[in-house]
Amino acid sequence: MGKVWLFIATFATSGLLRPAPGTWGSLAAAIVSWLLVAYTDPAWWNNQLLWAVVLFFVGWLASWQLKKRDGRVDPGYIVIDEAAAIFMVNFAVFAFVGDEPLWQECLWLLALFTFILFRVFDVLKPGIIGWFDRRFKTTFALMFDDILAGFVAAFVAILVLFALRFFGWDYYLFSLLGIA
Repeated sequence: MGKVWLFIATFATSGLLRPAPGTWGSLAAAIVSWLLVAYTDPAWWNNQLLWAVVLFFVGWLASWQLKKRDGRVDPGYIVIDEAAAIFMVNFAVFAFVGDEPLWQECLWLLALFTFILFRVFDVLKPGIIGWFDRRFKTTFALMFDDILAGFVAAFVAILVLFALRFFGWDYYLFSLLGIA
């Protein structure tokens, strides 16, 4: 069963890539998240929020099982916390843009944008994210500090997207990309 927990905690082994396993895990999650939304019909199994919740609780269990084996709370190879956060961020951002045809054509750009934003907040850990990461050393905290970084990334992403829409800059961006 140990290999199954490792496979889960590394988000299908993406956390074993070097350097920066958190970035690799986040990138793998961003790609899977985008593929689910872009290339499948809407259904319960491509719901980003559902996957975020499932990954959070399964990741919590997997990291707890691995902690029992080697005693480490937050080894670098555990990246399912990043995956859960990426799905949560993408849920918020994809819901914000909705079914607008122009945004639907460049969901890959949104997934890339949320990936970059999340990694910035996950690495820098500003404010409460860093406080939570330093203060609590449990497998729950391992999962939750990335969710906090995801909340901040989602908030910033939605603010940026709102500003793009409000000022009409989204159409300029689409024309630069050759979409509009």
